[in-house]
Amino acid sequence: METWEKQLAKARATAASAEVNPNDFVEKATDLSKVGLEDKVEILQRKRLRSEMDEFALPSDAQVQAAPAEEAAATQMAGADAAEADAEDAAAIKLAEDCTGLSFASLTDCEKITKISLRGCRKITDEAVTKLAQHCPGLSNVDLGECKQISDAAVIKLAEHCSGLTNLNLDDCGQITDASVIKLAERCTGLTNVRMDDCAKITDAAVIKLAEHCTGLTNVNLYGCAEITDAAVIKLAEHCTGLTNVDLSCCQKITDAAMIKLAEHCTGLTYVNLQFCTKITDAAVIKLAEHCAGLTDVNLRAPLFGSQITDAAVIKLAKHCAGLTDVDLAYCAKITDAAVIKLAEHCAGLTYVDLHRTQTTDAGVIKLAENCPGLTNVNLNNCDQITDAGVIKLAEHCTGLANVNLYGCEKITDEAVIKLAEHCTGLTELNLHWCTKRTKAELRELGVPFSCFCEHGPDYVEH
Repeated sequence: METWEKQLAKARATAASAEVNPNDFVEKATDLSKVGLEDKVEILQRKRLRSEMDEFALPSDAQVQAAPAEEAAATQMAGADAAEADAEDAAAIKLAEDCTGLSFASLTDCEKITKISLRGCRKITDEAVTKLAQHCPGLSNVDLGECKQISDAAVIKLAEHCSGLTNLNLDDCGQITDASVIKLAERCTGLTNVRMDDCAKITDAAVIKLAEHCTGLTNVNLYGCAEITDAAVIKLAEHCTGLTNVDLSCCQKITDAAMIKLAEHCTGLTYVNLQFCTKITDAAVIKLAEHCAGLTDVNLRAPLFGSQITDAAVIKLAKHCAGLTDVDLAYCAKITDAAVIKLAEHCAGLTYVDLHRTQTTDAGVIKLAENCPGLTNVNLNNCDQITDAGVIKLAEHCTGLANVNLYGCEKITDEAVIKLAEHCTGLTELNLHWCTKRTKAELRELGVPFSCFCEHGPDYVEH
């Protein structure tokens, strides 16, 4: 450890060469509770040497003799700092224990923070978010997804203190009601992205206020907000014409009337999710196709045998929206090869296709294989007319396949599976449950890399 005299000499040399008075820092940080631990140490060290540094005078004998006493006082002060450091460590340890999914955290100059994600921090309460809002008024992007203890109180504080919010994620915050969302709409008029998936207490009142006050909205997710009706969606369509992404999954009160308005007013839509919207018919989908030619991702997944969508709607989508990459038609039981073939012919950039429980046969699958070589995910679950012929074509033309679901395709044999393994070396998941004509033993004997396969059901094998 350096002697007091050596420390003093270093301090004099530093001060003599400095362009800025070293005492300035001390003067501006008299309240140690507001600075970090490293800064506290620096302040205390400078305060200790301050009198000796004035005019760079040499210490008197009395000062030299008093040095041990000063060192003792400094040791005592260091002990206090150590105690404070222990308290800070305890807070850090608590953060580490409770937020095991945390990958990065920096709270330096927190008033400058503009983006923060607390997603999945289920122990976070209104108190923490309130403090965040009060001390970080510059926040523009806040993710509170799956923070299940968050209530209106926290969101209202964000609205009051962070008027510059543009992106807010409240998905799975089940305590949120219209009250806080209305406050957000009124105070944060620059909002562009709002997620409220599974906020079951949200009604038309909140969405209408968002539409009226936040006309720059581009992304709205209302998945699982079962109380939402046409009234709210029509208001969004009329006031937020720049919408590009709309998720209305499980909003079962939505009808064609709302979607037709959305299509007519929001022609820049690229993503539309109408999963389990059982009242939607061909009329709505045809309007979307005719007015929103830039659509890339459409989800029309239905409840089991509950879809009203037919080939006519999908053919319109294919002809008008050639840029489609993701199409989910699961459980649309009226869909046949006619629609699938048109998708293949017009939408060559398809990467994801879900045809679960449609009437698709080899004819449709072969067209997809020949025209859409970039396919990575194909779901043919319970398309029981599919044979090796269709799957072999997929394997030969779509070598980038990563996920293939052939559950219940009882006509599939080892031949198709071997072709998939040989051509699709990036395959990570293959569902062959109830493909009763294939044999795992034969596959091993033929040298098929069985590690590629993930079989679900009674013979589930994990690698």
